[in-house]
Amino acid sequence: LYGRDGARSMLVGARYELDHAAPRGSSLAIAMTVNDTTHLARLRVLDYVRIAPTVRMSPFRGGSQDVVMSLLDYQRLLSTAMAGDERFASLEDVPLRRLVLRLRANVTEKQVQQVRQLLVGGVSRAGGGIHIGSLADELEPIDTVNTIMAYFFNITTVVAMAVAFFSLVSSMYANVREQTKEIGILRAVGLGKARLYRVYMYEAFTLVFASSITGMLVGMAVGYTMVLQQVLFTQRPLRFHFDGYLLLAVFLSSVLGALVASAGPVRYVLGRNVVAIMRLAD
Repeated sequence: LYGRDGARSMLVGARYELDHAAPRGSSLAIAMTVNDTTHLARLRVLDYVRIAPTVRMSPFRGGSQDVVMSLLDYQRLLSTAMAGDERFASLEDVPLRRLVLRLRANVTEKQVQQVRQLLVGGVSRAGGGIHIGSLADELEPIDTVNTIMAYFFNITTVVAMAVAFFSLVSSMYANVREQTKEIGILRAVGLGKARLYRVYMYEAFTLVFASSITGMLVGMAVGYTMVLQQVLFTQRPLRFHFDGYLLLAVFLSSVLGALVASAGPVRYVLGRNVVAIMRLAD
């Protein structure tokens, strides 16, 4: 808007591209009402915007939407609409309802507070009446909710893994009892106890980790579709976040659960000699 091609231009919502079938670079008329009198002005469409911070822009119909133009063009429109009125003769006379300041990405919290204190001091010297807020203040309740939800999902994961562990112990016990004859034959041909331990530990780990990954993939798919739905409904740039620490916790708990769940039933069988194991099968 302040570049070479931005003079007498504006940014409008993407819905108007469909309503007016006006390509980028064409002119659209906007109406400005001043003192109960409507004034029309034509500005060139610099671009159509689907979503933008602090302004209302959307590709969907419903409700009014904002138009973004430079202060120079806005001051020119005010001067034209209020011809003979010297109140808007310069940019310093243009009324501002809200001013958004974007700081550098590498600023520290201390520097942000210093800027805020300077703004508060300038406003108080000018007579006050202006509210100064920051995005961090508005995001603080959301951060609190995110923390609570993170604890909730971590606890849910622990409970789910605990239930899966007891189910695995029962399954491994029944599996080992059904395969007692095969275990006896393997012991008779010289297979060591350590290798049998590893076989059933690998089996238990495969069951737990595969089911956990399957459930995680299903949850990711559902979560991703819900994020897309929220983006569509709220028109906000929401991002899908996957917690890598949760995957690490599931992997470690799967290894530990497989080791513990397979150790008990296998030890119960391998604690006997080959003849006793074959008799246990009967």
